[in-house]
Order: sequence, then C-alpha cells, then structure tokens
Amino acid sequence: MSPWRSRALLSVALAAATVAAYAGVWNHGFLSYDDELYVAGNSALGAGLSGEGLRWALTTGLGANWFPLTWLSLLLDYELFGPEPAGYHATNLALHTASTVLLFLVLAGMTRAAGPSAFVAGVFALHPLHVESVAWVSERKDVLSGLFWILTLAAHARYAARPSLGRYAPVFGCLALGLMAKPMLVTLPFVLLLLDDWPLGRLRDASGRVDRARLRSLVVEKLPLFALVAASSVVTVIVQRAGGAVQALDRLPFDQRLANAPVAYLRYLGKSFLPTDLAVIYPHPGASLPLWQPLAAAAALLGISAAALLAWRRRPYLAVGWLWFLGTLVPVIGLVQVGNQALADRYTYLPLVGLSIAVAWGARDLLGRALPRTATALGGAATLAVLGLLTSIQVGHWRDTETLFTHAIAVTEDNHLAHTILANELIEQGRVREAVPHLSEAIRIAPDHAPAHVLLGEARLAEGRPAAAEESYRRALELHPDPRTRIALGSALLFQKRPAAAVEAYRAGLRRMPDSVVGHARLGLALEALGRVAEARASYRRALELDPNQPDVRQRLAHLPADGEAQEP
Repeated sequence: MSPWRSRALLSVALAAATVAAYAGVWNHGFLSYDDELYVAGNSALGAGLSGEGLRWALTTGLGANWFPLTWLSLLLDYELFGPEPAGYHATNLALHTASTVLLFLVLAGMTRAAGPSAFVAGVFALHPLHVESVAWVSERKDVLSGLFWILTLAAHARYAARPSLGRYAPVFGCLALGLMAKPMLVTLPFVLLLLDDWPLGRLRDASGRVDRARLRSLVVEKLPLFALVAASSVVTVIVQRAGGAVQALDRLPFDQRLANAPVAYLRYLGKSFLPTDLAVIYPHPGASLPLWQPLAAAAALLGISAAALLAWRRRPYLAVGWLWFLGTLVPVIGLVQVGNQALADRYTYLPLVGLSIAVAWGARDLLGRALPRTATALGGAATLAVLGLLTSIQVGHWRDTETLFTHAIAVTEDNHLAHTILANELIEQGRVREAVPHLSEAIRIAPDHAPAHVLLGEARLAEGRPAAAEESYRRALELHPDPRTRIALGSALLFQKRPAAAVEAYRAGLRRMPDSVVGHARLGLALEALGRVAEARASYRRALELDPNQPDVRQRLAHLPADGEAQEP
C-alpha cells in the first residue's frame, strides 16, 4: 500500500474513532458553570456576525479574558444554531477531530513515521483528560487554539524545508490567530525550537553535535514570534487583573503556589498514564501540603529531566517530548494563579502531545527490536481502544451540571467549590432541601468561602426563614462586600417587615451596581411598603428602563396611586 493511501486510511480511522468516543455529547446541554456566562446567558451573541458583533468580540474582556477569535466562532454558532446546545457541541467536536487528523499528517510528514504519528494523534483524540476541552462548550478556546497550534506546526515544517519570507508569514499568522483564540499558545515558539532539532534536523552538524551558530540563527529567526507572544502575555495579564481572575498573594501566598507546582506536574503525569478519578475541579491544597511532597515531586521531575537530556543525542525525541510537556504547562502550573484549582484536565490539551511523542517513539525503539511490527501496532491499537472507552465514560459525566459536580464530589476530597456549584444548581431547580447539606459541607471545608454563605442565605429565604438568611448574608458581606449580596440582604430584611433597613441595604448595593434591575425593583417594593410612592414609582421606572421585560414590575407600577392620591392600606 502506498504511503499516501495508508495515511488516508489512518486519517479516516482516527476521525471515526474520535466521533465514536464522543457520540454521547450530542445530547448534552449547557452547563451552569461558565456556559451561562459565555454562551447560554450571553446576550451579546445575539448580534451574530455583524459589525456590532465584530466590535464586541475585539474589545470585550468578558470572563477576564481576551480571545476575539473564540468569540467570533461562538457568534458564528449563534448565527447557525441559535440557542440550541447541540450545534455548539458539534463545532467543538469537529474542531477536535480536525486537529486530530491534522496532527497525524503533520507528524507523519515531519518524521516519515506513520505508526508512531498515528499513535500520538490517537492519544490526542481519545485520552480522557481531553474530554473537558471537547465536551465543555466554554472550552471552545481550547479546541480552536489547538487547531491553530497544529496549523502553526505545519506552516513551520513547510518553512523549514525551504525558508523564505513568504513561508514565514503563515507561521506568524497562524500563531497570531491561535493567541487570539487562547493565550496559552505563548510557549509555541519554544516548541518550534525543539522541533528544529528533532525531527526537522536544523540544529546539528554532520557529526551530530549542536551547531551554536545554527542555534543563534534559529533563535533570531523566532524573535518575531517571541515578540508576538510577549505582547499577548501583557494583554492577558492586564485583562485578567482587570477582571479579578488573578488570585492576590494575600489569598494564595506564593510559597503555597510554588509548593503545589511540582506536585501538580506529577499529578498531570500520573493522570496521563492512569486517567482515573478525573474531575472538573481539583481543590487547591493551600498550606496543607507536607513539605516532603513538593520536595519529592521536584526531585522526581529533575531526575526525569536529567535522564531525557542525557539521552538527547541518541534519542532526541525523549528530550523534545518531555520538554514540550514541561514547557507548555508553565503558563498554567499556578505560579500566576488564575482561579482556585490545583490543576485542570483542560490544561493538558496540548502538553500531552509532547509526552505522547516521547512514549510513541520510545516504545518503537524499545519494542521494535523485540517484537514484530504487527504486535507493536496491535498493542498501540489496544491502548487507544482502552482510552476511547474511558473517554466515552468520561463524556457521560459531562451530561449536565448536576451529574458533573456529583461526580467531582465523589472522586475528590474536601471539594468546597464542587459542593457550592452543585448546591446552586439544586436551588435553581427548586430542590432547596437537597442543596442545604452541600452548602453546610462547603462551609465546613472552607468557612471563608463567601459564595456558599450567599447561597445558604438564598436557601434559607426560600425556606421562609428570613432571619437565618440575614445571618448568612451578613457573614458573606464580612468576607466579601459584594453589591449583589447587599441587595439579597435587603430582601431578607424586607421579608422580616423591616422596610427601612431594606431600603438602606438596597441603596448600598445600588451605589456599587447601579444597573441592577433586581435592586431597583426590590427597592421599589421597600419604598412602597414605607408609603413613599413617588420614590417607589421612580425605582420601578428605572428597573423597566434597564429591562422592559419585567411584567411584575410593570404591574406594581400600574397599581401605584397617582401623585396626590392616598395609597390604600
């Protein structure tokens, strides 16, 4: 069979296996975890691919991120599918499948080794760690940036074969587009330098030694790419700080971040080879890590790195794959902490490719001498089949919010975030009694977690216990003076027939959040209870100006007595 026909058949097999493993995703909905922010509750998507939509995509910092290309892809989905989740899931899967096939073709083209390349692409397609990136609509940025990462590799391989400005431009352009989909591609120039050594062979002389002049030339060649990622990094830090996504050092001290980093690396490594107990949130250990764990993890990482570097000349793929894995995790290893997690499955989407390269070519060298090629191929296929089965099971955990966070609680310990998010989902479903134990558990684990106190206040209010709700809201405000909590406190006070105190709470919240429809509507109720009709009317009108689709507010306004008219008791 010709090499081209073999590659075509392998491409079809990889695409079919990917779609089969993710078949369950078609029936999934949106999650009440970021999907509400990015898609389901994002009214800006209604602009579609218009001038207004384009301006919004290029300028918004929603979600404390700047990724205009990702927004444009979601705007296109809205044009095509409206609010139906199936179309968004289909796009994620299509991007992941395209990246899988392209990764295989690029690696096979660079290495002239179809078998190991197919295995690496198969791991990329079917590893359970990648389910989070594919099955979660909000992670469109992963699958889209991943496609541009691989397109950049393809463009670089073409450029390396015959360098020219015309061939360099696509490398720069693909990287720029990838960064506009997700800034995690900042490590890509570093990976291109690794690939210049193996498999592209641009770094060494005829004797196999590193040519320093070539190395300098290759670094200079990458300077425009490094400048591009530096600019992207600055923009990312500015937007994330403005959006409050970066954790302050007083909330998570640097020594705790530093201690978690080597442990997180080893956990990523362990889950790569044994992908069990995967969760959407892994709680950060904070100060609870015993000193021996980061020290032992750091020693293990140094040992593996030393072994890979010592073998670089004879088996360069080991060092290239391992350094790819280590280097691409640096931006998300937690030294600059974004969010509250210790690690995240989605962060392995591109790093795992490097680890797979080391394993695939290492296994070929190790087993190829002892086993027939057919046996090696069957072993690789069996490994991929097991990964595909595990992925299919993992996809099921992403069916809906309740299933996802129930699973996270089952496979992790002391996960206050998972308890809080599950409780929020149960409250939204009207299952308040089921939510309360989860909130109590979240507060036991993390007494200073303000959102759990807020939700407990909401649950108590729904149970008809406004005094207990007030206590929870006040505790939340001690921890984090959020204006939405002030407005919620006003409702607890109003339910206790304390309208004057409620007015004070509502107005305190509205001073910091003046466009809150709920705040103005409820302030109107409190003012009406005090007989301050003119002020109540003004509050109702302001609420309707902000959102005309408020029939209850419109009805209250219509039943207010006219100016100068006495209000009925």
